[in-house]
Amino acid sequence: MDSTNQLHLKMDKFDGLVQQIKEMAETSVRSGTAMHVVEQELLIKLMQLGHSALYAMFQSFGTGDVGPTVERPEHPKQLKRFPELSNRAYRSIFGDFELSRCLYGTAPTQKAFVIPFDEHFGLPPNSYSL
Repeated sequence: MDSTNQLHLKMDKFDGLVQQIKEMAETSVRSGTAMHVVEQELLIKLMQLGHSALYAMFQSFGTGDVGPTVERPEHPKQLKRFPELSNRAYRSIFGDFELSRCLYGTAPTQKAFVIPFDEHFGLPPNSYSL
């Protein structure tokens, strides 16, 4: 990611879900909706809210492109950005995501040494959250 870009979370969907939760609570109080029904509806909205927040966070960081090369003290050579993005699945408690990110290494045919996107978010090597 270009260091001159500022991170900005696009939370339009998030704000809409918060408004829906407020309206649902008000309607439920007025109509006397059974609490187990409110809890079921609220859980669905909260899961959507969590998914929306994670999506906005992932989108704000882009592909994790930190430039054509990256240096790490543990590697004697500069690591080059591979020409193709790499996709990975990520399964969180809020739902599934398909993430496209930049990889850095000595050659595209070899294993990547650095994945800034994964490092930034502390993503585990497997496809699911811990």
